[in-house]
Amino acid sequence: MTTPLPRIKSDLQVQSQVVEGVKYFVVKEPVGGKFIRLREPEYSLLQALDGEQSAFAAAADFTRSYHQQLSPSDILRFAEQLEKLGFIEGSQAESKPRRSLFFIKLKAFNPEPLLNHLYPKLRWLFSRPALILQTLVLIIGALTFFGNLASFPFNLATLLTAANILVAIVSIFLLITLHEFAHALTCKRYGGGVHEMGFLLLYFQPCFYCNLSDAYLFESRRERLWVNFAGVWFQAVAWAGFTILWRLTNEGYFLNQVFYLTAAVSVATLLFNLNPAIKLDGYYLLADFLEIPNLRQKAFAHLRDRFRVRIFGCSSLQVIAPTAREARIYRRYGLFAVVYTMLLIGFILYRGGQLLIGTWQGSGFILFLILGLLIFRRWAVRSGRALRGIWQERKAVWMRPKRLIIYIVVIAVIIALGLIIPVNQTTGGEARLLSAESYVLRQLGPGLLEATYFRGGLVEEKQAQLIQLASADQSVTRIIPFMTVGDHAEVGDTLLLLGSTLNARLLAESISELRRVEADRALLLSDPKLDEIATMRAEVRQVEAAYESARLEHNRNKKLHARNLISDDELEKKAADFNIAFSAWEARKSELKLLRSGPKVEEIEKVDAEVSKLQARRDYLQAQAEATTIISPIAGLLIAPQSDEELFHVARLESLMVQIDFPESDLDIIRTNYPVDLRVAAYPGRTYQGRVFKLNIASQPLAVAFLANSEGTLAPGMNGYAKISCGKVSLAELVFRKISRFFRLEVWSWF
Repeated sequence: MTTPLPRIKSDLQVQSQVVEGVKYFVVKEPVGGKFIRLREPEYSLLQALDGEQSAFAAAADFTRSYHQQLSPSDILRFAEQLEKLGFIEGSQAESKPRRSLFFIKLKAFNPEPLLNHLYPKLRWLFSRPALILQTLVLIIGALTFFGNLASFPFNLATLLTAANILVAIVSIFLLITLHEFAHALTCKRYGGGVHEMGFLLLYFQPCFYCNLSDAYLFESRRERLWVNFAGVWFQAVAWAGFTILWRLTNEGYFLNQVFYLTAAVSVATLLFNLNPAIKLDGYYLLADFLEIPNLRQKAFAHLRDRFRVRIFGCSSLQVIAPTAREARIYRRYGLFAVVYTMLLIGFILYRGGQLLIGTWQGSGFILFLILGLLIFRRWAVRSGRALRGIWQERKAVWMRPKRLIIYIVVIAVIIALGLIIPVNQTTGGEARLLSAESYVLRQLGPGLLEATYFRGGLVEEKQAQLIQLASADQSVTRIIPFMTVGDHAEVGDTLLLLGSTLNARLLAESISELRRVEADRALLLSDPKLDEIATMRAEVRQVEAAYESARLEHNRNKKLHARNLISDDELEKKAADFNIAFSAWEARKSELKLLRSGPKVEEIEKVDAEVSKLQARRDYLQAQAEATTIISPIAGLLIAPQSDEELFHVARLESLMVQIDFPESDLDIIRTNYPVDLRVAAYPGRTYQGRVFKLNIASQPLAVAFLANSEGTLAPGMNGYAKISCGKVSLAELVFRKISRFFRLEVWSWF
């Protein structure tokens, strides 16, 4: 420990900052461009590296000055870290690129000469009038955007269609390029330099990046915030400007579509860019606002250190402990970033695995494993080193005989519990409530009704009856309800009447016509006599006189109806009387004609056919007349119609059926008579019990169960989720079943 410590470089640039009353020093190594931020105790250690003091003397001086114990090995570890960053004389910063498929960084060029050329010409963009104009554009564009919010997609996948992909890609490229130049020009405005721009693939999302490390040397936090906010501000103004241009141009034209796509791309990428969980503008804004550079790296390091200390009882690796404020920020941000990153990586792996395995089966699975190893190789190596360090530090304690016995006993107990303790094996999914017995009247179309009776059970019973209305015209056919929703119907109660003046008229005409044809047939088969002919002639004259009177009356009523002096029903009634008189007159004339001539076989067959036709029509019209009274065949409650077509829905609510979707993979464990627990959306805090009585695997696997509804809180049409208890099994058996199913079915199918 008496060997002199190394010497720091003499050309280091230092800028002091005060954050929350704590003084910090930002140190830059100008050749490698590396930055570190040190608190005053850490900065004193940096100054102690003068090439003359030993680690023992530096540790003693530190302890005297700051009353904090520090070992010579801590001083040496601190010096090693500085040497890796290139802060020690004769050292260079290690240029180890990050090897991760989630973070691929490609340096493109040094933009400093171009910025020196552009900044004098674009300085006016930072003037007060220009900023006021940009603000006005942003306000007007935002109002326009939110007024047309439904027209904009927030997912880039909806934009990158075959027709729009070229415009969208060009828009993304130009926006992101100008976005990064906005950062660089703002950094140049406050006296900083930008020496690196390039391409970045962050979690498979294409990005550009601009190295703004010189902003760390700005004494003012406001300046650092403006540098990082400049890109967001430019993109927001661009989004607003293109939104305004989209509304000012005519729809359907090419420019209008270009402005629309550019505005949509701007807002989508802007929202993505403001996410503080990954290293985009939102993250750097948060880090500058909190005045903690490398926030993500420090937060993760702090969480790892706390994990070592709290879980394994190791000593802390932090040379200087963070302040209470920093520790609080590290915990909160670190947990948020860890959870978000894990979810994001999990989503990417899940979708990637689906794509690879679904496309190439076993080969895709092997490729997925290879990609997984490449992605997590670096993380696995670092984790292995960390665990090895923990083991080396704690193995003396962990390998004590008493502890080994305790560990063995605990592991044995856990295994025994997994094999012995039973757990409930369940399946289930979305559930829908149905009537166990119902009677529904639906309107299938104009003038057509359907009455359906349903009764569930092991063998379902379903009966349907079509009711053809005489006319679809509501002025002719009227539906008269006798009950409303909430009423209780008994067996035989009238639900509604279908009134039809046209149907009554058609039935009367049909009966009259049938009588006429039957009379014609009777006369056709009888022998004519002179007295009968004379009598028939007298009857014809009498009926003819009645017909003439009815005709005159009918004509008079038509004129009255045209003047709105009589109703439609009265006109229809008079028309029916006229038609009956005409039919009677025609019948008598036919009878007289038949009396004068003898019957023929062909005539008799023709009349018989006409009689059969009219009898069928009469029977049909009589059945329709009887069907106009809709009677309930069950006792139940009138509930609200389940669709627009339903007119009435009578259901028995003492018990209901529930249809439960469940995975096909659980067909081997589900049986009838298994208990069911149901929760519906209307009562999420209540659980309803029932039992499975039938399985339906014709299409989507369904379990059907009966539920008691004594309180009347459930109704057909409700939706929820149901769990089916499939018996008790051990935890080990449950896990083994899922794993073995995966290998026996899916893995087996890949090869």
